[in-house]
Amino acid sequence: MKLKTLIVEDESLAALLLKLCLESYGCEVGGTVSTGELAVEMAKTMKPDILFMDILLAGKMNGIEAAKIIKTNDPPINIVYISAYSDPQIIEKAQAVGSCAYIQKPFEPEFLKATVEMIRHRLSGIAEPRGL
Repeated sequence: MKLKTLIVEDESLAALLLKLCLESYGCEVGGTVSTGELAVEMAKTMKPDILFMDILLAGKMNGIEAAKIIKTNDPPINIVYISAYSDPQIIEKAQAVGSCAYIQKPFEPEFLKATVEMIRHRLSGIAEPRGL
């Protein structure tokens, strides 16, 4: 099952590394955006299976604020936070919005792959991925 993914990351090198890893795991990376505002817009039109979200982004909206809006999409989108922040208060705010996982940067490719596989397994029991 090929999962459609959207990357929300304002550091181009981190976005590229994430994209390469996800493609090597059999994911279709539908796009990379650098702001919360663009993430909200892309999530509505693209309807990804998984959205990989940084917390501190360029623009006026951070990743948690963008995730609050994105979580109202129908069908719901699986959000995985990828952030350098490990502060318990930030993690708590991210959890309050709802997410599948919280991966700390720099990430281990094996942990990222395990997260993708868990989501793939969960989605394969529900229905085919959107738009594939």
